[in-house]
Amino acid sequence: DEEGLPEDKLRFIATFSAGIPGKGMTLLEDETFNEEREEVFSFLTGIPEKGYTDLLYDDYALFDKEQDKMEEILLIMMWFLGDMAALLSSAHPDNIKNRDKTSEIKAFLAKNKGITLINMSNAAQAVTDLNRDIRSRVSFESACCGMLLKLKKEFGGK
Repeated sequence: DEEGLPEDKLRFIATFSAGIPGKGMTLLEDETFNEEREEVFSFLTGIPEKGYTDLLYDDYALFDKEQDKMEEILLIMMWFLGDMAALLSSAHPDNIKNRDKTSEIKAFLAKNKGITLINMSNAAQAVTDLNRDIRSRVSFESACCGMLLKLKKEFGGK
């Protein structure tokens, strides 16, 4: 921990980079990666409070401007959804990838008690479907908006 980064954050970078030292070092030095991760977390945890217009306009813009980084963004989303599922199924799971966000994820789940493991599974499927659709050249806008609507359904709220 030479640079003063918390152990949980270093562990996240090491895991996210699949143990590839060069990729890990790149991510550590990439200011935008941490910003993306924060933006994705804010997006996911903000879904229950958002109306459909905000979701389809403002949040679509987030994905639209980052189309060149979609693989990375979708992986971050899957990891957060997986962590939410892990915390729903166990109070002290061992497989949390975003350990530095554990207390925030727990607070989100406590505030949104209606979210279940089934919802998280369906949300993860929506992200997987978007990834598949992008690869098969389906319209990015329609595929992304479809995912946003599915996530809203699974996260509930307004």
